[in-house]
Amino acid sequence: MHSLPEPVRHAIESGRAPSPPQVLLRLLRMVDDDGTTMSELARLVEQDPGLYPRVLTAANSSAIRRGAKLRSIENCLIALGTRLVRSIATRLSVQNLFDERATDRSVDLSAFWTHSLLVAELSRGLAASSGYPRPDEAYLAGLLHDVGELILLSALGEPYLQILAACSSEAGLADREAEQLGVHHGEIGTWLADQWQLDSPFADGILFHHLPAEQIVTAAQLPQFVWLAHALVSCDEIPDELAAVADKMFASAGSRLTSLRDEAEQRMTMIADAIGITHPERAAGESLLGLPRILAAHRRSGDGDADGQIAALIGNKALMQPLQEGLGTLESNAEVLLSLRESARILFGLNQLAFLLCDPLDGRLTGNGVGGQPAIFAQVSILCEPQRSLAAAAAARGEICSSYDRLPPPAKSLMDIQFARAFSSAGILCILMTGRSRTIGVIVAGLSAGQHDRLTRSLPCLANFGRVAGVTLESWREAQDIRRQAEEEASARFSRHARRAVLKLATL
Repeated sequence: MHSLPEPVRHAIESGRAPSPPQVLLRLLRMVDDDGTTMSELARLVEQDPGLYPRVLTAANSSAIRRGAKLRSIENCLIALGTRLVRSIATRLSVQNLFDERATDRSVDLSAFWTHSLLVAELSRGLAASSGYPRPDEAYLAGLLHDVGELILLSALGEPYLQILAACSSEAGLADREAEQLGVHHGEIGTWLADQWQLDSPFADGILFHHLPAEQIVTAAQLPQFVWLAHALVSCDEIPDELAAVADKMFASAGSRLTSLRDEAEQRMTMIADAIGITHPERAAGESLLGLPRILAAHRRSGDGDADGQIAALIGNKALMQPLQEGLGTLESNAEVLLSLRESARILFGLNQLAFLLCDPLDGRLTGNGVGGQPAIFAQVSILCEPQRSLAAAAAARGEICSSYDRLPPPAKSLMDIQFARAFSSAGILCILMTGRSRTIGVIVAGLSAGQHDRLTRSLPCLANFGRVAGVTLESWREAQDIRRQAEEEASARFSRHARRAVLKLATL
């Protein structure tokens, strides 16, 4: 990509463009390098005031620490292992990308986020259906493909609003940007990805999404997923020409485009409806597809809270991707639970956390056998009847329950008071963990009324976090069962072979 024009560069540097999380990105590269020593990692971690306490706290949790408290960062890194360190760093890094930016809060961003999330969902669907090994990369590339628009809005303000006002759709936006600014939003987004030192195919997905079809067919797969997703959400009916391009890029993709797009729109609609967000141009029952979706170049008449809800939701949803990927690499139940605790701290600011797991035989909830949490949780065995505890109510009703719920009123349970006292908190929040077909358990968090108020708009993300936790624990248990069964079968085969050998020797 050519250098940014000097006026644009000056506006961005003097504006409020997101700053690159350099220490975290460098850490991720070092963790993946087999030649990196723990001393080198420790020196880097000590430079980051956000990462340093996370590593120190995680390594000194009861699930990890053996013996005296760990005070050296190098010893903490050794105790955690590179997988957990990478998992913590990745989530912090992605969180930095979605910190709330001080853009013009009077501008309506809901159409922008709706479009971005729809392209992200469809990019991942296309990647997964094509057998691409890392569909979550396609998701994040799709989510960030128009991030250059936010940067230009933040840096230029009113002049960029005037450019937006002159465009009725995104089709001509890139050309008008290039004409008036000397650069278009795809190039600005790619510049930012390069500043963040993201992989070049990821950045190319941002850069190439406005190229003509005859060029994109010569690109690598990841940019093709984003380009095709962007093209698909920009039209009501899929033209034969677009289906033909899809077939050139991915064998027989053309026949699946409609179903993949419908599934992506359903996921997008479910997410938007879950937090009460309605697309600003969308009438009841109307499709999200084919609607104008550039940053709305008009002043907001409401209170502006919707943008904050969407930004928080999308940021937390993006955080779920590295979380799921990181959890899949862990090798023990203790590591999985520790990673979930760290994720709850990073994503939602929940510092007091315990797990009650569902007994597969009688369905009772208990923390027996789970380390790193107050003793009271190991001493209880709770029937899943709502009146017994908020944790039982969450499991029975299939929803998040807390001490601060007003309708219905919280259960009058001494057990909930004991849980809150164990956390030294005023109340508790209970998040259901579900697997693919059954309840896995409940996450119990200690929190204040103020914390609960701040988390109110993140309830869909908390519910999603519970699903990620449940599916991960279920998958880990299934893997353990398969491994145990394989070991038992191997042992049985060895015993049979040994007996045959003994009998054969006896007959000689």
